[in-house]
Amino acid sequence: MQPENLELVEKGQKPQDENNDGNYSPQFSNKAIRAGFIRKVFGLVFIMLCIAAAATVVPIVHTPTRDIILKHWLIPVGVFIISLVTYFSLLCCEGFRRKFPINLIVAGIFTLVTSLFLMVISAHLRPNVNVLLLELVICIGCTLSIIVFALQTKLELTTRVAYIFIIFACFVMFGIVFFVWPMFFTIKLLTLIIALVAALFMMIYLFYGIQLVMGGKRYEEITPEDYIFAAVEIFLTAVLRIAENEKQTDWKSMWICIFLQFVVGVQISVYYMSMWPYLSGLDKTADFDFLGWVVAACSIGCTISNPLYGYWNQKTRSVKWPVITGFLIAAVGQAWYGLLGMFDNVKWMMLLARFLTGLGVGNITALRIYAAMASTPEDRMRAISFGTGGLILGFSFGPVISAVFTPLGEAGVRIGGFVLNMYTVVAYLMVLVCIFACVIIYFFFNESYVGLVTKEEQEKEDVEVPKFDMPAALICIYLFMIVNMTATNIEVMSSPLTTVLYDWKDSDLIFYNGIALAISSGISVSFNIAQGATRLGKIDKRKQMLFGLTFFLLYQAFMFPWGFYSGPLNFLPEGVETTEAGGCYAEYLWCNHTTRVPLPIYFFCFIVFFGVAFPFVETPSPALFSEILGPRKQGTMQGLFSVGGSLAPLIASITSTVIFKYYGYRYVIVLQASFLIFAILLILLFYKRLVPLEVIKKSNTDSTIVSETQN
Repeated sequence: MQPENLELVEKGQKPQDENNDGNYSPQFSNKAIRAGFIRKVFGLVFIMLCIAAAATVVPIVHTPTRDIILKHWLIPVGVFIISLVTYFSLLCCEGFRRKFPINLIVAGIFTLVTSLFLMVISAHLRPNVNVLLLELVICIGCTLSIIVFALQTKLELTTRVAYIFIIFACFVMFGIVFFVWPMFFTIKLLTLIIALVAALFMMIYLFYGIQLVMGGKRYEEITPEDYIFAAVEIFLTAVLRIAENEKQTDWKSMWICIFLQFVVGVQISVYYMSMWPYLSGLDKTADFDFLGWVVAACSIGCTISNPLYGYWNQKTRSVKWPVITGFLIAAVGQAWYGLLGMFDNVKWMMLLARFLTGLGVGNITALRIYAAMASTPEDRMRAISFGTGGLILGFSFGPVISAVFTPLGEAGVRIGGFVLNMYTVVAYLMVLVCIFACVIIYFFFNESYVGLVTKEEQEKEDVEVPKFDMPAALICIYLFMIVNMTATNIEVMSSPLTTVLYDWKDSDLIFYNGIALAISSGISVSFNIAQGATRLGKIDKRKQMLFGLTFFLLYQAFMFPWGFYSGPLNFLPEGVETTEAGGCYAEYLWCNHTTRVPLPIYFFCFIVFFGVAFPFVETPSPALFSEILGPRKQGTMQGLFSVGGSLAPLIASITSTVIFKYYGYRYVIVLQASFLIFAILLILLFYKRLVPLEVIKKSNTDSTIVSETQN
């Protein structure tokens, strides 16, 4: 600092600086003062980060130290208390902050104590060593480069130049580490890139913090003499940022998992509205009964493959390869579906195509396992709700894709032996989506199981994971089955139902039902996001499910063909196909005495009741199921859970189409309402048992029971 400027600062006057842009407090209005302040602050931060890095690495490389920390619970408590006392001493006591050498002594104690606290976190949470060390190395190198840069005075390090310099410094350090690190350690390029991005964001955030300090926006009374306190603030920010990386939900991989669940939903539902027109147009021998089996074929495939994917994960603890295998199988099924026009016996070929797709999308089991086991208890509801939201969005987006391509028509365009029409283009697009999903998971997905308590951890941390409550788990499976059965009935039956109720032809029912389903799913996804991002997700999961089941019952009540609705229904004119007009087939004798649900009520039930009810059962049931199982390997049980979800559409599609054809949709409504009422009774009767598993934490003298989650 220049003497004349220091004198002005001590007198409380604003130093003259022609380069001052007015963004800084009077104490930091001079460029030389700012440069000196930055040198001092980041010099101390450099030393602090080096000490913290050394402390963090100790329990990783030295097992006895880690064991000592794990066995003595008073160590983290004592370290935490001392660090708080030291920090607030610097914050509240001006003498400690400004009086030399007391400020250095207190800052040194704070650094040591905080480094010990970071060591404790590292010992308990066992971080990803490569990413953590690489991030620290890059940050330390960038901090040193900032100090060197601040020695010159031509360029201002508090302007946009600073951010350009930080980005440049991070990439330089990345290059150095990229060539030097492999000489000593094995490292993946993706791990190095993650460390680079994390370090880059942290350095930008730290430099933004020091600008707030000098601008008087964080602490109004900070002066250039308070560089020690500023260094402590920045160091604490860095430590907290690193601590966040120690053990947390890997949201990068979790978002990929959510996206893949969206892809699964699309693969399953993309033909819900268009399957019957496509089948009836290619094969005149196919009837509505056979459509039920075609719809069920996908569920049969899922039912078979669900436990297989779960067992695969249970034995290998791998998600990547089961999911990739599933999408490749699904791609074959979708390609087969698009080429149906080239085969004889089209209806059987369509059934086989959907069966293959079902075998593939059974990989939803592995994705659900990852959402449950790769999230901390605090993040689990959020992870599962967002995953369910992705699946629901996929369910809704699939029929929308079919609706988008309806302008191509059934004739379409013929290129060689291929026909590109409103049905086949969608199938080929699904093949590309499956391949894209495989590429994403292979190159960008990193498995991390922070929600799993291994046998080694049980022994070292002196905890025990007891047996789970089997009846409670079975109730969750039943609830998941019912919500999927009801949802499948609503979606699959929408095409034949609107044909007989409102005389819609094929293109109309695909278009209007697709729009209604899109809006309904938008409502569902909105509630899923709210469950994961707001206090809505903190509501007792049992109450959420009761709320959702009640709305499903309201749907059944309003959609029942009451006598005061108008009727009877119209029949399809003889010789006219559903591609030209709508109405009841001649064999639907029940149409003579069935009333018509008003169109506004149909849309309201489909959009509002269905849209609100679905997320309040579909999301909390798998979340509660995971909590009932506890922090153990869940591959096999999650496979059974997914089997329940796959059996439901299978049962629903077969029974509902048969009942609809011979007896009418009123009995479909009655059957669904009966299942829903039974589900409500199960929740009420077993209310106190539908709770998270309690993990037993032992000690030499007593044992305490700790719930896996507080939600």
